[in-house]
Formats: sequence, structure tokens, C-alpha cells
Amino acid sequence: MKTTEQATEQKLLNFLKDTNEKWELGFTEAGLGFIVNEYLKQSSKEANNILLAVSKYFDIPVSFIQGKGRVASISKPRQLAMYFIKQKTDLNKSAVGRLFGLKHCDVIYAIRTVGNLCETDKEYKKMFDELNNFINDN
Repeated sequence: MKTTEQATEQKLLNFLKDTNEKWELGFTEAGLGFIVNEYLKQSSKEANNILLAVSKYFDIPVSFIQGKGRVASISKPRQLAMYFIKQKTDLNKSAVGRLFGLKHCDVIYAIRTVGNLCETDKEYKKMFDELNNFINDN
């Protein structure tokens, strides 16, 4: 199974090959590596901005959100941060999980939990919408 980075790299390589121009493989691979790295840096910046916004909104340190605490006052913001990072960036679930020291299955659980709570809890949905607006404004 290819990672997102490998899939992006392959798409770019295929595009460059299809342009019917003569590219030297070494130049193409070096350029491709640069493009992929810049792309990942941008996604990481967006993820950090979301983490900071969630931290400000709930008035808790980023280190707590990224920590292992299971208390609801920490785990709920963590789930929301994972949800928004997955939805608003191009990072895959594994990459999002790594930001929190977790696995992709934890991200899947967080996304499902947030979605279920938005559907069943009006107060949670209101808070979710406020946080979404807060993230978009920051």
C-alpha cells in the first residue's frame, strides 16, 4: 500500500513523463522530492495552526492536547483537533495520528465520535460550529 507521499510522488512523475519533454531522471527525482517536501511542510503548518486554535478555544496547552490524558476535558479537544486536521489538510490518518503519538485507528475513532456527537447532541454541534468558525478566522 502506498503512502500519500508516495502516491503524490508517482502522480507527479507520471505527469512529467507524459509531457513528452526530455527530463533527466535525476533532475526529475530531485525536483519531485522538493515539491513533495514543500507540500508536506504546508500541510504541517496548517495542522499546527489548527492545534493552536483548538488550544486557544479550550484554553488548554497544545502539549495537553497532544498528550495521553484520557480526561474528557482533554480527550474531547484532542478528538476535535484530529477531526479538523484530517478534514482541513491533506494529511492522511497515519500522519494525523503521529502528530498526537497515536495510530490511524485512533484518528478513525475520533472522526466517528465527533460525527456521531454532532448528529445527536445539539450543544456539541453548536460548540463544533463555533470552533470551526474560530479555526477559520485564525
